[in-house]
Amino acid sequence: MKIYLKILLLTSFIGNAQSIVKDSSATEKDSIAEVKSSWYGRTMFTALTTGSDTKGENISQRMTRNIEFGRSIGSVDIGLALGEFKHMAADSSGVKYSELRVSMDACQYGIFSNEISVGAGYVFNSKTPVMMEISSTLYAQVSDKFGIGFVFGNIDFVGDNEDSNKSFFGLYLRYGLIRNEGGILTNKLHLANQARRHNNRKRTKIF
Repeated sequence: MKIYLKILLLTSFIGNAQSIVKDSSATEKDSIAEVKSSWYGRTMFTALTTGSDTKGENISQRMTRNIEFGRSIGSVDIGLALGEFKHMAADSSGVKYSELRVSMDACQYGIFSNEISVGAGYVFNSKTPVMMEISSTLYAQVSDKFGIGFVFGNIDFVGDNEDSNKSFFGLYLRYGLIRNEGGILTNKLHLANQARRHNNRKRTKIF
């Protein structure tokens, strides 16, 4: 009788171990999922402007920043940015702006990304109200949802009788899903991992 009981326990243990291995491999296989679209947010939280339009400005007057919200669709981000320049030569004061910006994932290598952005916007209460931007970002996805890096680019300002130009270099933070090397949005399924761990705890209690 004891022999039969030992065989039964051994068989149950082996079956349970095989089930755990299968669940683990299934979760590992499904831990990364492709996503068609997702919301994102980003900010150039600090940057300095350079160029002929910044002559005579001190460091504090060369500061610029913005924040952007939008939708990621495949390898493209489409969003609305709101920002400010501390000083504009044409207006002799700081100005705020809104801008429609389109960014494309040009290169992806592991957690490292390079994006190219183009944008057009409106500068409020300015003699050069039309702005046009082209810029690039280099950043690393440091967690599932956050990436940080550098942004640099050029903005042209156009008015009826005046125009100007600013280059900028700054620090960049992005919140959103990571892309794989094919430029496709991906999401890690942490809930699947939690469910597997919960099932394992339940099986452990049985034995």
